[in-house]
Amino acid sequence: ATAGPLVTLILFALFLAVGVLVSSGSSFSDAALIKKGAGTSPALVLVGWLAFINGALLLFNIIPAFPLDGGRIARAVIWWRTGDRNRATLITGRAGQVFALLLGLVGLVGLFSPEGAFLGVLTLVLAFFLHQAAAQAVVQGELARRIEHVTVSDIMDREPVTIPAQATLLDAQEQFFLRYRWPWFAVVDAGRHFLGVVREQRVAAEIEAGRPALPVADVLEADMPVQIGPQAPLESLLGADGMGQLGAMVAVDSDGVLQGVVTLAHVRQALRPAHPAG
Repeated sequence: ATAGPLVTLILFALFLAVGVLVSSGSSFSDAALIKKGAGTSPALVLVGWLAFINGALLLFNIIPAFPLDGGRIARAVIWWRTGDRNRATLITGRAGQVFALLLGLVGLVGLFSPEGAFLGVLTLVLAFFLHQAAAQAVVQGELARRIEHVTVSDIMDREPVTIPAQATLLDAQEQFFLRYRWPWFAVVDAGRHFLGVVREQRVAAEIEAGRPALPVADVLEADMPVQIGPQAPLESLLGADGMGQLGAMVAVDSDGVLQGVVTLAHVRQALRPAHPAG
């Protein structure tokens, strides 16, 4: 969060130093503000303008309102001091909404000024996008706060259908894929230890290749990132790779025993009460 403001600060200091070194203070300020009738060189005007723009950008960007970098820094500080990330997101998100509304008022005032109409339109557009981003942060913060105590074990299917590792591919196709019409299943051994995932496409391909008696354990996709702990927070599911690849995650305890399966449908059902009606 501090990277952007630091770069802007360095550029501002650099151009300011160059301008001061090659000119007097008054001529440099005239160049930076591009005053009419000021006697200065085009190069000094460029350096002054760059210093002014970076200075203005720095002041704007460090305002503690999300999604500006200042808001992200404030969020990090609040999170650090309170230990509550969701609270920090809500505070800076609401500050961002207030700032966007104030910026929008400035834009409206500019619309009624003959010389500032165009700048007023740009300000209104900027205020709109800032408010949208801030509002999204507020929604995410409120949602995360409501589900922060919900874990995978609270919403998962504790008795999912699984395929035994010793089952043949033909049995897997006839007794599981054709029966349940699911694109994949978790595979377990006799002790219900999770071994991996088997896909319908792989099973069908192996059978067509003349290997129907091959054990399911031989065609597993064991390295697929679908495992998660039963006590993991619900929020951790939202960005999990398995959700994107399979639409589900497999809950496995510390001993490797499968405890359940949580799907996108389970997640949606858990999130639905957190959204306001409409």
